Amino acid sequence: MRTFIYIIFSCFYSISFSQPKLNLTDIRQRFPEASAVMLNEEILNLDVAGDKLIATRSHIIQYLILEEKAFGLAERTVTYIPGFFELASFEASTYIPNGRSYKKLKVTEWEDKNRISNMFFFDDVKYRHFVFPGVQKGAILELKYTYTSLDPTIQFPFHFQESVPLIKSSFTINHTDKVRPYVRFFGDTIERTYTEETKGKLFSKTWLVKDVKEWKGHNNSPSVQYNLPHLFPLIKEYKTETKGWVPGLNTAKELYAHNYAFLKDLNVSNPDIALTKLVDSLKQKSPSQEDLVRSIYYWVQDNMKYIAFEDGLGGFVPRQANDIFRKRYGDCKDMASVLTFMYKQAGIPAYVCW
Repeated sequence: MRTFIYIIFSCFYSISFSQPKLNLTDIRQRFPEASAVMLNEEILNLDVAGDKLIATRSHIIQYLILEEKAFGLAERTVTYIPGFFELASFEASTYIPNGRSYKKLKVTEWEDKNRISNMFFFDDVKYRHFVFPGVQKGAILELKYTYTSLDPTIQFPFHFQESVPLIKSSFTINHTDKVRPYVRFFGDTIERTYTEETKGKLFSKTWLVKDVKEWKGHNNSPSVQYNLPHLFPLIKEYKTETKGWVPGLNTAKELYAHNYAFLKDLNVSNPDIALTKLVDSLKQKSPSQEDLVRSIYYWVQDNMKYIAFEDGLGGFVPRQANDIFRKRYGDCKDMASVLTFMYKQAGIPAYVCW
């Protein structure tokens, strides 16, 4: 069945994007002030193999360059997160006008880099940096790439508006009868069309917008999620071979169960002797339980260095309190881990939360 999904995808892909056919006169009339316009398509493929939910997400983007001030679009990046959203395929090309056809120049060089952030000691997010060759007026810049997901129940939004005017933009979900996806809309202020197709046990759902003006952001404004109309794909449930129907992350209860799995092995070992001695000394100096709560809290605040990490599941899973206590540093989750552990050693009920 997965083969069927990819055959359908390939046919759709070749019809829509393999040969640029854009009417410059018509586009200039529709977008008289634009220096570039954009075609955008995303396709989410969902299936189940055995007990494993499988997801790939393909992006197909074309920029039509209308004016010289849009030449800056030549320098692009594609972000990915190893272990979460792997970059399975990548292709970028410039189509240069050549009479009544186009000459294709492929991007042959790129560089994969770690994202540097002043907010994190280490950030595992990476990006692929490249430059489209031969950019000129009338050229079309085409970018195609596909992600595979480590945890397909976790997805990211699709925006119906971009910083470049959109000729059209669509989001499609292809899935078998083993997967029951749905979407939620946010900032739902834009006109769109919705279509469905069914071929045997293959289902396809598409949301499409056309002729959308560019979004103009501002410095220090809220996140684009706050401003832009977008949808968020979710998995209601999927059918496995041994467990039957497995729920996705639809409710607070299901999300809690998902996150609690990160804590099942947290702080099950006995405390280090040094940690026990410290807690005992703070108890002796604290005349009341409230004073003891305050003493432990401020000891952690004064003696533990806050260092933020974004490294795979380390961005979600707290580290062991004994390790944090010995190293004297950690991120926000680690602070919660060592605090609750010390409180429990002092006989004070304490729990991590989210």
